Amino acid sequence: MNRRKFIKNMALTGAATGFPLLGLQSAKAQIATAFPDLGQRIVVFLCLPGGPDFRHLLPPALNSDEGSFGYRHWQARASSQGLDPADAASWNDRWMTDYSSFTHAGTEFGILNKADWLQTMWNSGNVAIVNNVVGATTRNHSHCQMVLDQGNVDSGVNDFNRSGWGGRLAQATNGNVISVTTTPRRFCFGDDPNNPQQISSDPLISIADSRNIALFEPAPGTEKNNPGKISRSLKGYYAAKKAEIDPDSIFKRFIDHEIKLRDVGAQVSSLLENEPIPAEIAALYSGDTPLNSAYFGKQIRNLRDSLALTDVLKLRTVSMEYGSWDSHKDQKDFIEPKLADIFGSGGGLDTLYQSLPATVADKLVFVIAGEFGRQLKSNGNQGTDHGRGNSMMIIGNEVNGASATSSSNIYGDMFPESELDRLNDSTPDIQGLTEIDHVLGAICDGVQTGLGDAVFPNRSSRMLEAGVDLSNLFG
Repeated sequence: MNRRKFIKNMALTGAATGFPLLGLQSAKAQIATAFPDLGQRIVVFLCLPGGPDFRHLLPPALNSDEGSFGYRHWQARASSQGLDPADAASWNDRWMTDYSSFTHAGTEFGILNKADWLQTMWNSGNVAIVNNVVGATTRNHSHCQMVLDQGNVDSGVNDFNRSGWGGRLAQATNGNVISVTTTPRRFCFGDDPNNPQQISSDPLISIADSRNIALFEPAPGTEKNNPGKISRSLKGYYAAKKAEIDPDSIFKRFIDHEIKLRDVGAQVSSLLENEPIPAEIAALYSGDTPLNSAYFGKQIRNLRDSLALTDVLKLRTVSMEYGSWDSHKDQKDFIEPKLADIFGSGGGLDTLYQSLPATVADKLVFVIAGEFGRQLKSNGNQGTDHGRGNSMMIIGNEVNGASATSSSNIYGDMFPESELDRLNDSTPDIQGLTEIDHVLGAICDGVQTGLGDAVFPNRSSRMLEAGVDLSNLFG
């Protein structure tokens, strides 16, 4: 880059108000008192890396019949509940004290009382539980997470350049996917229209810290100080480099990212500058009683801020995560605080919903899943080891329909009797009967009719449990 062109671009960038990327608006907006109309459903994918044991959250009802599923399940998993496998009375105390019973179509199950917000949402008809779901079957964390993020059961262990289902959904709806995590997950990347062997970050906006997103800009009057000079120089360099870099260069992504981040960051910071963080949201990650994961609490804040700027960001999908579910030992004490953070009264989702106007809350669809489940019986360390099949939860005010007569729903056999025949196996799994394409495709159809096949083109050939029909997921 020659010096004359560099200086010219420095001057241009110094006078510009921002690069016109992504159709972002630069005008101030009143966002706290008047959230924009979302228009369509927003899919929020909350990934739980590590393999969450949803059978711990949603166990079968305890039964005194020693041959029943309810008895043999509790016996096989007693130690992961911190109980003696030979003391049935202790199982009963645990069931009666720490779980509430629910019944759906003849299936009686419990929901952990520490997840009382989830209980409320179930009673309100806003929960769908899809059972026996499977993506990859390797029991390998990184591979199975990649399959889940990409929404592609054909992805091999080294298929890093396959797009994510969140990125594809955002592209199909002409919008963006917002990552509120520290590092964007593979879920966020779309297809590269010019190269089927590559992925694209075009639909991705990373908002890891909504209140500190902007790149450094010198304060008025300090432009000639060293930090100001460096800032102006870098800004000019990236702008000039963008005009002459080869479109196929591997460094083009860095150039585009800097300019996008500078533009998005400046405008988001400007819009949020005079908008206080609600005290109940801030309490999730600071103060005297934050969540067990302050990181998850900050993601909730990032999500709320992003929803307030939906029309500015062209928000269509959101990527979140809550990690560390690999409960090989001391499972009860290890995962229950996490379950309370997500699903408990005063937890992340409960606090978020209470802070939003109904018009916004009604359009949210939370998809909650991990890369695989746990085994059917406890190991020797009061935990459970890697399994394959698991449940997946879809939660939202319009799940299963928005009418007052709608009810929460269970898809797939929650407790197949065939599992009892495998309890004596060395490593018995929940059997995977429904591949993820069907579940995630049905969610896409709920955003816009026909999107399921566009985002998951191989859906019709994937395995689906007999009798499962996800076409009424949203009523």
